[in-house]
Amino acid sequence: MAQKKNIPPLKVAARPLPPLQNDAQVNKIIYFAVAIIVTLVCFADAFKGGFTNWDDVQYVTENNLIKSLSWDNIKTIFSTLSVMGNYHPLAVLSLAIDFHFNKLSPHGFHTTSIIIHLLNVGLVFIFIQLLTKTPLLAFIVALLFGIHPMHVESVAWVSERKDVLYVFFYLASLISYLFYIKKDRNILFLIFSFVLFGCSLLSKAQAVTLPVALILVDYYLIGKIELKKVLEKIPFFILAIVMGWIAVMAQKETGAIKEIPNNTLFERMLFAGYSFMTYTIKLIYPGSLSAYYPYPDKPYSLLYYIAPVVAIGLVAWAARYYKNRALMFGVGFYVLNIFLLLQLLPVGGAMMAERYSYLCSIGLFFIAGKAAVDALENKKLAAYKNIFIAVMVCYGVFLAYGTYERNKIWNNSGSLWSNVIKQYKRVPIAYNNLGSFYQKQQKLDTALMYFNEAINLKSSFPEARTNRSDIFRVKGDYVRAIADCDSAIATDKNYTEAYMNRGIAYCFVGKYDAALSDFTFVVSKKAGEASLYCNRGNLYDMKGKIDSAFYDYSEAIKLDPEYADAYFSRGRTYVKMQKYKEAIDDLNKAIELNTTSNNVYIYRSQAYMATGNYSAAMQDITTAQKLGIQVNEEYINNLKKYLGTSGK
Repeated sequence: MAQKKNIPPLKVAARPLPPLQNDAQVNKIIYFAVAIIVTLVCFADAFKGGFTNWDDVQYVTENNLIKSLSWDNIKTIFSTLSVMGNYHPLAVLSLAIDFHFNKLSPHGFHTTSIIIHLLNVGLVFIFIQLLTKTPLLAFIVALLFGIHPMHVESVAWVSERKDVLYVFFYLASLISYLFYIKKDRNILFLIFSFVLFGCSLLSKAQAVTLPVALILVDYYLIGKIELKKVLEKIPFFILAIVMGWIAVMAQKETGAIKEIPNNTLFERMLFAGYSFMTYTIKLIYPGSLSAYYPYPDKPYSLLYYIAPVVAIGLVAWAARYYKNRALMFGVGFYVLNIFLLLQLLPVGGAMMAERYSYLCSIGLFFIAGKAAVDALENKKLAAYKNIFIAVMVCYGVFLAYGTYERNKIWNNSGSLWSNVIKQYKRVPIAYNNLGSFYQKQQKLDTALMYFNEAINLKSSFPEARTNRSDIFRVKGDYVRAIADCDSAIATDKNYTEAYMNRGIAYCFVGKYDAALSDFTFVVSKKAGEASLYCNRGNLYDMKGKIDSAFYDYSEAIKLDPEYADAYFSRGRTYVKMQKYKEAIDDLNKAIELNTTSNNVYIYRSQAYMATGNYSAAMQDITTAQKLGIQVNEEYINNLKKYLGTSGK
């Protein structure tokens, strides 16, 4: 019998199974995308917003610093110590980039701010995810940050570009520091973090808190503060101190840092405690929001005395749980980034501002998000999980709706200041700015009513008196116009707008020498503004001082190469100087840039006629007549005669 052969089993090469889909990674992507998309929807109305008359004029519409991206102008941006009381060259540069692409279209400026806010939402998500490795927590914090109504001020107000920009670099610096820790302390990430910190400081000095925030990150990760880790942050602290000092100098240059009249240190401590509690409450329930929160009138309500005690009590209570690293990180981040903004050293006339909540809110949202995640993962509360999720969704919808509606308030100066007056009846700046809004719309009687109310609330209000003087001047009441300017100057001897308005009023009553004195004073104080030279040039022209007028118009054009009316005025001066070729060049440029004066066609016609181009001269006269300008019949007849003779 044949012996059976043992046949070895068939070996089949093992084929790796296709990798399972990484659900955790997919969840991260979904969370990230939802936070961004929901935030974008909430800010959809902000794209349609315009500029407001609260700082946007100084930061954008009349800011010559943003009107060029030449290297010389960029150097000027970085060498200018104070723009509206702040040293924030990167923020100004970002506005200059917007102007380069959008000119004065507010849509472009708002689009940039919204994009940066969306990027910040993404950075918050990345930061919390890297810190905690908990995607749901990162999602909750990022979403709350993105859709909270108190953040509308930072995003929808063009002047607050510095807010969204400094937080962008601040968060990026924190993230780079986390990579430094997680990549075996690769020094390149620490250097990158330092550079980003510098960019944050150059966007807004409020970023000085970052070195301490880095220590909070260390504490959260390892549960203690090590001297070695503190020492490695010395360069960060040095840079913070230097930039902090520069910020103080910038504030002092414009007088923004000042003692609020009649407020003692004790009173400022009361206000600080009240503001701290108000920020905390409004971050939980954002009701009765306002663009302006005035200091209270005496006698102060009991709340101002209770609030500091409650605030200190809350912080002390949280300190008892110092071993709870999540709680300590959240409280620390919140207190760290709000403390310097509590007006213990007063800056400006408002007690608090919603924009100050933009960064510090991450700390409170972190605590809330951690509590929510813990509750959802608590098996003892499993039966209530769906109810808890429903409550969270409702709260999110409440915040989202509030943000969407709040963007409408920031749509224009009228809605903005009307809302402030709705919240606070005795805010002079609100009445003044609302008056300015109606004045621009040529609703002079309505504007006058609001200016009067502003002055009734604060008689020594230079801006309101100067604005009211405009109304009086337009109505032909030059005596009252000059009197209002006199009162404004008596209150603030350096208030240039009052000198300018008074100078214009002096012109109408024939006091040209007094007007020239006022205009010259303004030019000496604000030599970088093209319109001031143009105004003084017009006065020189009226006085027959053609050479002086020509110099001022040329200076205006040098400062603003796209200043249409300056080209018109200099072109008119060239005609008087019988330099007709130069006149035609300037008047062509004025028309190209849409000058506000239709007389440009009259002067160009004269220049064409003087150079023998009679057909072009006649064409300009015809255009002038179509625009409603009366033309001397003798001039037209002479042109026709020349045309008949020359055939031109």
